[in-house]
Amino acid sequence: MAKIRIGEVWSMRSPESWSEQPDDRQERIDVVGGVVVQDQGVVDEGKIFSCQVVFKTTDWLNTIRSYWLNRTKVTITDESGREYENVRVVYKGRQYLSKFPKYTTLNLEFWFC
Repeated sequence: MAKIRIGEVWSMRSPESWSEQPDDRQERIDVVGGVVVQDQGVVDEGKIFSCQVVFKTTDWLNTIRSYWLNRTKVTITDESGREYENVRVVYKGRQYLSKFPKYTTLNLEFWFC
């Protein structure tokens, strides 16, 4: 089963959803969960990817959450193995998996910088 990689961590399985949105911003400022997220510059490729994907809860807490809080730009690898560099991870929410208590479903966006 294909998985995705965010920085140093791999998902448990392929994303349940994966969508692409056009984004031709010069500057974008968003408030997500009370945190102001700012991204500046023209995005030549003009896209934002959104996905819902399952990760180990420890990977969320120790790694992915850190990327989000520190605005770290990382490399994302999609299911086909294509890599995208200098991508900002934006956390949109999560759900717990009752059958798999060590895993959590994350709703994420990837902003191309």
